[in-house]
Amino acid sequence: MRDHIKPIIRKKPDQLIILVGTNSLRDSESPAACSEEIIDLISWAKSAAPGTEVVLSSLTARSDDDQPATQVEEVNSNLKKFCRQHKWKVIVHSNITAEHHLNRSGLHLNKVGTSRLARNFLDFLKNKD
Repeated sequence: MRDHIKPIIRKKPDQLIILVGTNSLRDSESPAACSEEIIDLISWAKSAAPGTEVVLSSLTARSDDDQPATQVEEVNSNLKKFCRQHKWKVIVHSNITAEHHLNRSGLHLNKVGTSRLARNFLDFLKNKD
């Protein structure tokens, strides 16, 4: 992901919202390991972009497989706790549910879910001051 973020950082944006991890759950050793990978990425982005406000976006729901679906909550809990402790900003997507906001794959957002995600980002940006 760092390679994908580097060109964006070179443009020196005011804010950078990073939404990663939902697909990584299946490959991660554990929810704690997935959380650490995300925290490492955010830490790197914060150091690589000193003038940019880097914001973590929590993982969205998934229902494609029972194990990753339950791990989303654990990863989000770990991330929120870490962000509180380090005064990092986080956008929480608790209003995105597997029942109403995922497509048939159970992994990706449907139209309503995508709209809800966009609204969460816009609400954060509007209320961040």
